Amino acid sequence: MVKKQSDLTQLKNSKKSTRFSDLERILKQHGWEHRSTNGSHNIYAKDASLPIMVVKPHGKHKYCNPMDVNKVIAMLQAEEEAEENEDD
Repeated sequence: MVKKQSDLTQLKNSKKSTRFSDLERILKQHGWEHRSTNGSHNIYAKDASLPIMVVKPHGKHKYCNPMDVNKVIAMLQAEEEAEENEDD
């Protein structure tokens, strides 16, 4: 649990410098599975959540689009809030 929160904090602090491999690792640690790839568009899904699409950077770009990172942060925060509400 502590590792998951530190990863989320890391994402929040480095929205403009997040590599695709780091974003993918964090998604997989939180239980998301890679479902399909269409070109550079990767779709990840989890049982109770809507699928999320992340565009893998290509060309001269090294980092993910900050908009994609924000989507992942929002989904992970919503999951954490739902887990906290279930515990109460």
